[in-house]
Amino acid sequence: MAERDDRQVQLDGELARLAQATSDLAPEEGLAAAVMEEVARAVPSVHEGADPEAVLARAARATSGLEPAAGFAGAVMQAVATPARRAHIAEGVVRAGPLAVAFAAVAAAACLFLSFDVQSDLDDAIVAAVDPIEVVE
Repeated sequence: MAERDDRQVQLDGELARLAQATSDLAPEEGLAAAVMEEVARAVPSVHEGADPEAVLARAARATSGLEPAAGFAGAVMQAVATPARRAHIAEGVVRAGPLAVAFAAVAAAACLFLSFDVQSDLDDAIVAAVDPIEVVE
């Protein structure tokens, strides 16, 4: 239990540090205007002549009763607390295995074809280089 409390204190400290580090961040000046323009552009297709601010207010009223599920905050904190798991090398081999086998088969076929072609050229070169020999009886 003490380990869980220590971890919670550590997470709270980390969240506080992140809040401090991002406290001076603010949206750009044109963000609110851009959002309102997009709402105004989307609203006329649904509600002709509707005021964008009224549409946003109606959406806020309609969703005011929505709350996250009971375990949502805990699940988020659990996800934040759990370090990212590195994939084991075997997982990558299993995923890439069929492709590697297919590539190896194509490479082997190409090598076999190339060896037959080179051997044929070599045989022709050897035969052409041998001087005819006459056997006298």
